[in-house]
Amino acid sequence: MPKRVSKMPKHIVYELSPEQEIFLPKYIEKWKAIATLTQPIDREKVEAAIRAAYKASDFPEPEIIFFSNPFAAIKEILEIKNLKTYLGKDISGKFDKRVFTHLDHLIERQIDKPTN
Repeated sequence: MPKRVSKMPKHIVYELSPEQEIFLPKYIEKWKAIATLTQPIDREKVEAAIRAAYKASDFPEPEIIFFSNPFAAIKEILEIKNLKTYLGKDISGKFDKRVFTHLDHLIERQIDKPTN
């Protein structure tokens, strides 16, 4: 894996100012609305944003692949042979944990859903 050389400052915020806290509910609502959108994304705009982020971070630009839905992406990823080698051990473990934890949660919600 190439060594990361970043020109970006490493500033970690541990607490919000009172002014930032005032704006927090607006940002929460904004991102909740974005997260629940069902319309297709603007692929050209997304590709441009990803390329710009990688250029700024000095990481090599990845192959950008789009899927029709998250489950199609997960299915494709799980079919990759030697996934840990392909993604790298750290990312592979995080992927497993996040995806399978999320899927378990969705299944539990469906099982526990009361019937009318």
